[in-house]
Amino acid sequence: MCPHQGAGAGQALEDGYVLGRALQDYFKNQKSAKPRSIADYLHLYQSVRYPRAEKVQETSRQAGGLYELRSKELEGLNYEDCLPVVRDLLKDRMKWIWTEDIDQVYENALAEL
Repeated sequence: MCPHQGAGAGQALEDGYVLGRALQDYFKNQKSAKPRSIADYLHLYQSVRYPRAEKVQETSRQAGGLYELRSKELEGLNYEDCLPVVRDLLKDRMKWIWTEDIDQVYENALAEL
């Protein structure tokens, strides 16, 4: 995980939380008439976590390019002209990390299981 968004620890906590929910649902499901396999619930975990972790990784890489003034949006600009561009690109960059409802993403994936 690239460090440029400070999201690594949060991602680890989310991983544990979603894995815990998946395992809890697996054990609850074992009492049903048609129990699902542990592989189904691990796939559920993967389908919830992988897209988000991949997006965090990619946007962190992009943020690093901005912090180091090496982003394609800054090519050909002098330092003074870069500053407002960097400000605008960073303003709401990480909002999605903190506002996405992980429980809702999990529930949606569980409904498709």
